[in-house]
Amino acid sequence: MKGDFSRWYYLRRDNFNGILPQQGRVLLDADGVAQTRITNDWQDLDAQDTIGAGVAAVPASLPDSFRVDRARVQAGNVIVTLEPGRVWADGILLHLAEPAAVDRSATYLLPPIQNPPGTVASIAAGVRDAVVLEVWREAVNGFQLPDILIEPGLGGVDTAERVHTASALRLYRMAAGDDCESIRSKLADDFSSKGKLKVTLQPTVAIGGDCPVVEGGGYTGFEHQTYRIEIAETTAGTPSFKFSRFNGGLVGRGVFDAGGLRVNITANLAAINTSGLAQFYLEAEEFDAQRGHWRVTYGAPVTLNATNQLVLPAAPTFGAIPVSPNPVFFRLWDGIRPIAGFPISATPAVLDNGIRLEFEAAATGKYVPKDYWVFIVRAAGVGNPQVLVNSEPPLGIHYARVPLAEVTWNAAQDVTLASGGIEDCREPFQPLTRLSTCCTYRVGDGVHSHGQFTSIQAAINALPASGGEICVLPGVYTEAVEILKRRSIRLHGCGARSRIVAPAPVGNAAPLPALHVRDSRGIRIDSLAAEAQPQGVGVLLDNTGFDLAPGMPQNRVPKLHDIKLLDLQVTASARSAIEARNGQFIEIGGCDIRMKDLPSGWPGIFFLGDDGVIERNQVRVRSERQVDASEPTFPVPAGSGLGGIQIGGTSDRVRIIDNIIQGGIGNGITLGSVIVVDSNGRDTGVILGWVVNVFDPCNPCKPGTVVFPPPATGEPTRTISAGALTEIRIERNRIYDMGLDGIGVVAFFDLQNLREAIEVDGLSILGNHIRGCLRREIEAIPAAMLNRIGYGGIALAAVEDLVVWDNVIEDNGPRRIEPVCGIYVLIGTGVDISRNYIVNNGARTGEPAASAKPGQRGGIVIQNAQSPRRALQSAAGAAAAPVTVQSDVPALRVHDNIVVAPLGLALSATVLGATSVVANQFVSQGVGPTRLEAFQAYAVGAVSINNLGRTFETAGYTAGYANIGKGNYQPDAGYSFTGGAFTLSRGAAGLKAVNRILGGGLVLFAANQVTLDLIEAGATFGGAAILIVSLDDVGFLDNQATAQLADDFLLVNTVLFGSSVRASDNRWQEPVARALYSALTFGFMNVTAQNTATHCIVAFAPPKLLVSGPNVILLNQYLQDPCADPARLLANFGQAAGGG
Repeated sequence: MKGDFSRWYYLRRDNFNGILPQQGRVLLDADGVAQTRITNDWQDLDAQDTIGAGVAAVPASLPDSFRVDRARVQAGNVIVTLEPGRVWADGILLHLAEPAAVDRSATYLLPPIQNPPGTVASIAAGVRDAVVLEVWREAVNGFQLPDILIEPGLGGVDTAERVHTASALRLYRMAAGDDCESIRSKLADDFSSKGKLKVTLQPTVAIGGDCPVVEGGGYTGFEHQTYRIEIAETTAGTPSFKFSRFNGGLVGRGVFDAGGLRVNITANLAAINTSGLAQFYLEAEEFDAQRGHWRVTYGAPVTLNATNQLVLPAAPTFGAIPVSPNPVFFRLWDGIRPIAGFPISATPAVLDNGIRLEFEAAATGKYVPKDYWVFIVRAAGVGNPQVLVNSEPPLGIHYARVPLAEVTWNAAQDVTLASGGIEDCREPFQPLTRLSTCCTYRVGDGVHSHGQFTSIQAAINALPASGGEICVLPGVYTEAVEILKRRSIRLHGCGARSRIVAPAPVGNAAPLPALHVRDSRGIRIDSLAAEAQPQGVGVLLDNTGFDLAPGMPQNRVPKLHDIKLLDLQVTASARSAIEARNGQFIEIGGCDIRMKDLPSGWPGIFFLGDDGVIERNQVRVRSERQVDASEPTFPVPAGSGLGGIQIGGTSDRVRIIDNIIQGGIGNGITLGSVIVVDSNGRDTGVILGWVVNVFDPCNPCKPGTVVFPPPATGEPTRTISAGALTEIRIERNRIYDMGLDGIGVVAFFDLQNLREAIEVDGLSILGNHIRGCLRREIEAIPAAMLNRIGYGGIALAAVEDLVVWDNVIEDNGPRRIEPVCGIYVLIGTGVDISRNYIVNNGARTGEPAASAKPGQRGGIVIQNAQSPRRALQSAAGAAAAPVTVQSDVPALRVHDNIVVAPLGLALSATVLGATSVVANQFVSQGVGPTRLEAFQAYAVGAVSINNLGRTFETAGYTAGYANIGKGNYQPDAGYSFTGGAFTLSRGAAGLKAVNRILGGGLVLFAANQVTLDLIEAGATFGGAAILIVSLDDVGFLDNQATAQLADDFLLVNTVLFGSSVRASDNRWQEPVARALYSALTFGFMNVTAQNTATHCIVAFAPPKLLVSGPNVILLNQYLQDPCADPARLLANFGQAAGGG
C-alpha cells in the first residue's frame, strides 16, 4: 500500500487480533494501519478456510456472478463479457455492481507466470485460453476520488486513504491436458524466484577521544521516513525502480498541458512545496474503464518551477501525456534509477542519505512492475540497524488469480457460453447455515460428536412426513431405532465410527433390534455399525400388509418395499444380523456381517421376499477370542455359530451375488424355510430359521444333518415347507469352511411319510467358489432316507430349470468315507450342469472303501431328472383329459466339466427325458458300496446313466427292457400310418398313447474322457466302469474310457443298452490281464463300429439290425480270433419271441 505512513508493520506470527487505544495516549497512524492489516488478513484467511482457496467461488443465491458469457477479438484486443455480481477470489471478496453484463478487456499474463506468454495474434481455431480473474489490494488516495473521499467542509485537505480491492481480467494460454483444476497452481506468484534486494546504511565513522563524536555514515537524513522501492513501468527494456521517502504518498492533481509541457497543480500544492524536493519522477494514474482498474498511463522526470508548475520533458519514460482537460491524479517519486546501477558489490552504490542498495542481476520475470520493498529509517539520533532489508524478495504486490472459464477459440475468434465454446470454472457455494443440503438433521452422541439431536430416534421422529436425511456422526448410540410406516428416509453415518447398540431388554421382554424398519418404503440405511443383543436381531425388516399397486402382480405391493441396507457392519449372536421378511425390492449390499461363534438357529442373513439383491457382503462367524471390534473377522473354523445366508420359502426373483460366506456349522447358502401348521393346515405364525437339531444343548455336539424327522403320531401341528422359491440366482460367491453344504436346502423330508420338499423353480448357480465345506461329521442317514438325501458342495431337493455353470467345487468333506457329493440333485427338471470344476469332494484318505458310510456320494449325483412338461391340447372331438408331454428342453445336460470323485461315481444319473453328456473329464478314484437298483445288479465304477424314457417307436412301457431283448418291438395301437400320413386315434385311449410315446429317453454321451482309477492298496472287483441304459437311442461317440487297475479286476469297461445303440470312434483301455471285455452293447438296432479297444467288443441285436464292426482290438495282435466265443454270450438276444 502506498501512503505517507510512519510505520508499515504486520506479521501473522505475532497473533495480534486488534488495537486497543488508551485514554490520554497518542493514537498513531501506524495503529490504524495495523488494525486494517489485521482485519484484512483475518478476512482473507477465514474466507479461504471456509469457502476455499484458489477458486472463484460465487454464492449459490447469485449463481451467475462473474460468469463469462462471451469472448471475442476486437480491434486487436480480447473482449470478455462478464455477468455482474460478487465473487470470492482465493478468499478475497470482489463486487461487480452493474445493472447488466459488462465488457472488459483481457490481457495475457506475462513472465514469470507464463513464458512465453500467449498473444492475440496466435489465437486460432482450437486454441484454448483460460480467462483468469486477477485480484489485489491497493491504497486509494483522496485525490484519486475527491468527490467521495475529500471533505469539502475541511477545505479540501488530504484525508485518510482507503483499501481498495482492484481486479483485472487476464488470459492464460492452455496447453494440452490443462484444465481449470490443473492450472490453479500455475497462476500463483513464486516470490522466492523473484529478484532480491539488500538495503544497508553506510558504516558510521567516529572521532575518538574522551568524548567520541560520529563524523559520518549511517542515515544522514533529518526526518523519520518510510522509504518505498518499487519496480517502475518503462517503455525501455531496462528494468528500473522508482523510490519515495514518503512511501509513494506524495500525490496531487493537475491539468496536463501537452503543448506547453507543463502540469498546473490543482490539489495538494502545499504538501508538494514543503516536501523539500524540487525534482521528482511523476506518474499519472487514470482509471481504465475498459480494464476496470487504475493504472499508470504516463511517467517522466519533472521539475517544480518557481510558478509552482511541474515542467515535463519532451520524451516520456513511459506512456503518453494525459489528454484529459480535467485534473488528473499523479504521484511524485523521489526519482527513478536503473537496477543495473546498483549491483551486488563490496562497496554498494548509495541511493540517498547514506542508504545503499544492492539488486540481484536482472533476468526475465525477476523484476515485475509494482513489486515493492518498504523500510523505515529514523533521524535525530534514533538508532537504525545497519541492514534494513537483508537480500529479500519483494513484499508485494500479492495477486490472487483464479480461473473463471476455459475458452476454446473458433475461426471467427468469437465464442459464447451458449455455443459450448466456453467452459465454466467457477464454484458455487452455499452459506454455512444451508450446508446441511442432504442432511435434514445431524445426530451426535454428545461425547464424540455434536449435532441437532443426541438420539437417532428423536431425529427420525422430527422428520416431516415427506421424509429426509439423518446424518449420524461418530459416537455410540444405545437405542432401538424404529422406522415405522415412513417413506423416503436415508439414515447414514461415518462407517464403524457411528455405532448403534441395541438396549438390554427390560424384564422378560423380547430384545429389540438395533434397527427396525416396518411397513416403510424408500428407506436407505448405510455406513453404520449395529450391534444386537445376545438373543436379538441386528437389523430387522418386516411387513404386515399390502398397498394397492395397479400393474403389479395381484395389483399390490408389500408395505415394506424399496429398502437398501448398504455398507453396514452388523454384529449378532443367536438371531440373524439382518433379517428381512415379506418385503419387495430390498437390497443388502457391501455389509460386514459378524456372527459371534455361539449356539444359534439363525444364519447371518435371513431373507424372505421378492426382487431382492444380496450383493458384495461378507458373512462370517467371528471367534469370541477376537475382541477388537475394529478388526476384520479372521477366517477361523466356527464351533457353534450357524453362519451363512438363508433365502426363505416363497421368495421370488432373488439374487445372491459376489458375497464372501465363511465359517459356521450350517450351509453357506440355505434355500427354503419351513412353517408350522395346525391340523387344518393353517400357519401358526411360529418364526423359524434353521430347523434341524436347533435345540442341540451344546450345539454342535451332534453330527450334522439336514434330515427332517417325520412328525410324531398325534402331534397337533406339523412342520412343512413354507413354499417354493422362484427365479433364484446365486453368482460369483466365495463359500468357504462351512460345517454343511456350500449351497443346500434347509431340510430333506421323508417323502414316504410327508410329501414335502424344498422346491426351487428357476435356479441359476454361476461362477461360485465352494471350498472346504462339509467340515462336520455327517449323522448316520436313516435307511428310509438313503435314496432321498445327499450332501455336497451343492445339494438340492426339488428343482426346476436348474443351471449350474462355471463353479469351482473342491475339497469339501474331510474324508471320503463320509457320504459327500460334488453336486447332488434329488429331483430335477431341466438340469444343465456345465463348465464346472468338481474335484476332491470327500478327500481321498487311507480308510478302505468298504468302510464308507451309507449314503449318496460321487462327483455329480442326479437321482431323478426329467424334461419339463407341457400341456397337450386334444384334437377336436376327443374326450377331455389332462395330458402333459415332454417339452423340447433336455432332462439333463452335462457339458465341459472336470469331475474327480475320490470315492463313488464321477457321474450318476437316473433320467426321464433327453440326456446330453458331452466333452467332460470324469475320474473315479474308488468304487463305493454296491447299489442294488434296476439295471445295476453289479458295481459300477465311474459313470452310470439310467434313462427311463423310451423311443416313440415302441409300444410303451409294456415293451420294456426284457421284451426288447426278446424282440417284442411292436407299433402302439394308438397310432397308425394311413396313406403315408401319421394319424392318432381319437378319444382318451389315443391320448393316453400319446402321453406314453412322448416320454423319450435319448442319451448322447460324446467326446468324454472317463477314467476309473483303482491304483491303490487292496484289490477291487468291479462290474463296469461305465453303464448307460435307456429304452431310447444311446449314442456313445468319440469317447476315451480308461481303467487304471493294479491288483483289481474289471468285468467290462463299458455296458450300453438301448432300443438303438450307436457306439463309434471310441477308445477303451484296460490292463490286458485285469479285464474281460472292453464293451458290451445291447440294442434292438445296434451299430458298434470304428472303435479301438484293448479287449473284446461284443455287440448284440437282431442280425438284420446289427453292425458290429470293423473294430480294432489289441488282443488280436496276440490271440487267434479272441472274440469268437464272447460273441456267442447271448446268441438269442433280439430274436423275435411271439412278436414276429
